[in-house]
Amino acid sequence: VLGCNARLYNRKDVSLGPENYVLEITPEAVTLSAADDQGMLWGWQTLDQLRRQFGEKIPCMTISDGPAFPFRSIHIDVARHMQPISELKKMIDVAAYFKLNKLHWHISDDQGWRIESKAFPKLHEIGSRRKGDHFGTYRSDVEEGGYYTREEVKDFVAYCARRGIEVVPEIDMPGHVMAILAAYPHLSCFGDPVEVHTKAAISLDILCAGKEEVYEFVEKMLDDLLELFPGGWFHIGGDEAQIRHWEECDDCTRYMREQGIEDVYELYSRFVGRIASCVLSLGRTPIVWEGFPKKGHERIPKETIVIA
Repeated sequence: VLGCNARLYNRKDVSLGPENYVLEITPEAVTLSAADDQGMLWGWQTLDQLRRQFGEKIPCMTISDGPAFPFRSIHIDVARHMQPISELKKMIDVAAYFKLNKLHWHISDDQGWRIESKAFPKLHEIGSRRKGDHFGTYRSDVEEGGYYTREEVKDFVAYCARRGIEVVPEIDMPGHVMAILAAYPHLSCFGDPVEVHTKAAISLDILCAGKEEVYEFVEKMLDDLLELFPGGWFHIGGDEAQIRHWEECDDCTRYMREQGIEDVYELYSRFVGRIASCVLSLGRTPIVWEGFPKKGHERIPKETIVIA
């Protein structure tokens, strides 16, 4: 059993792999060896778990541990159901306790935009609020909404980093964009006024793939947003987009004709590829849901991570 006067040691061991650690407990000492800070962090989490189980009489043992998967994520959707930062931090504490290392943070969808935008302030002024909640059996017509200030986001991202968790934000596009279109309706194919959705639904309204100003908007929006997220990944959604809608759009059909694009399926791959290329140019690896057809998929940068 670990002695009450046992000393604690950290030891760097470059022979261990990323996030791996060795925890040795003897009556005289606790020695934690790791090659990197992540490994050290997970080793101390294991020691804390042992303390919770055994108190101050931890049995002597040696634990050699490492992750089976490098990407171990928790997903939190604040677009549909916004949570205060204080609650998010509680979730992160639990995620770190179980050695998860990524937060997939879903911050925009049909039901809300959740982050203060310097480049396009109507995103948080208009897109963050909806007229009620009608999810499942819950019914409310009380206005719901809110957004995180940039300072709150910076604080939260840093909080996650100190616990070994990298934040991977997601802005879904070209579908699931009703909160964006409520703020900037001219970015859709027809420019009709829309409202932030109050229930779960898949809308026909999506970003127009034929207007150059849409690409300019997305590029500027991403450049502004990525100031807040220093991690290496950015999720651009791509799922459940009603691309047949583009067949009725004069701008989309004109763009297809000018670019020699055969149909809206190839146009979809062109859209995703262009946004993914923008993410790459900003120094991040793009992630996309596997929601696009294979036609024209060669236009998607090979660095893009596709998730089924």
